[in-house]
Amino acid sequence: MQNYSSELKVFLRKVAKFVSPLILLLLALELIGYRSGELIPVREVAKLQAASGEELLYERGLVTQGQAEFKLIQLSVRRPEVVMLGSSRVLEFRKEVLPEMNSFYNAGGLTRSVEEVASFFDTVPAGYSPKILFVGIDSFWFDDKNSPSHSNAPGAFSDDEVSSPEAHWYVMRSIGKMAFTNPRQLWQIVVGRDALTGLRAIGVSALSGSGFRNDGSFQRGKEIIYRRQFPSYGDTEVPPIMERVLMGLGQFPHGGRALPERLTEMERFLASARARGVYVIGFLPPYSHEVYRELASSPNFKNSFPVTRAALVRIFRESNYPLYDFSDLDTLNMSDDFLFDGLHITETGAARLMLDMLTKEADKIGISEAALNKLKSISESPETTPTELDLR
Repeated sequence: MQNYSSELKVFLRKVAKFVSPLILLLLALELIGYRSGELIPVREVAKLQAASGEELLYERGLVTQGQAEFKLIQLSVRRPEVVMLGSSRVLEFRKEVLPEMNSFYNAGGLTRSVEEVASFFDTVPAGYSPKILFVGIDSFWFDDKNSPSHSNAPGAFSDDEVSSPEAHWYVMRSIGKMAFTNPRQLWQIVVGRDALTGLRAIGVSALSGSGFRNDGSFQRGKEIIYRRQFPSYGDTEVPPIMERVLMGLGQFPHGGRALPERLTEMERFLASARARGVYVIGFLPPYSHEVYRELASSPNFKNSFPVTRAALVRIFRESNYPLYDFSDLDTLNMSDDFLFDGLHITETGAARLMLDMLTKEADKIGISEAALNKLKSISESPETTPTELDLR
């Protein structure tokens, strides 16, 4: 019996000696995964950004982050007085372009269809409504050939992916592989700073300079780095937006029409806003010159694009809310250089749009002339480029 006990102890020591390095390796990979930000739950990231005096940049690259869920959690945590709604086309509006509005959050990406805009007040926490809503409206939302989206409807959000063991295993395996194939990126994770501005990066994609800032706006690191080398406009989307328009791809199907039911959804949203005392400022984000010309003049869009624009003007006028149509860059005498591609505006372009809206809405929303002058000086600073604002 004594020999058996002694042999068991020897066996267990050998097992421990064999297994310990493996356990330490897995523990190290898990810690690096957490350090990378990939395994930090979305709710924790939202709290960190809301509470931190330090600017944080968030964008996962290995695990799905659920952009709409992330934005909704941010609204729940912050309950801001001023909110920006819309698709990815509004993500370049930063808090700095809304002077005297300290309680601002860019919820771009939470609403990517008119159905999701219409359900906004059903989606946010009960009892919460912002005082001012800027709503970027995409004309193609109303096209009958584009499928409706209800991804932000109550109950539609799934659990954060990092809650699953499979996600942890995938992140650990990816980091282990990275140690051999891309040790430089592994060192970037340890350092934890983005390559563009040196902000603390949460998530592997944020390391490249792309991610959500504390105010909900999106820093497009790769595009900004490219523009610093090649300042002139060039659509880097694949396929380019103009090609999609000409071929009827993606959001731009040929032969569609403005669907009355979807226009009614916008009316319903504005009625809900008025019932809650929310002031809505609507706007149509710009397209590149060639994309706008094709949408405005091609017979492929004659029953959708111009019809939608005219209907929205009527709907907002009847609801006593302003609507600003920036579809054509010439409205503000801007070149294509103020766009990243045929759809997405730069932060400098967004500042110019905001300056125009705030100047016309100043009395209604309480913006001083000094604040407008400050925004104007930022927009016109010699250090401001069509891509980047001088915020020093």
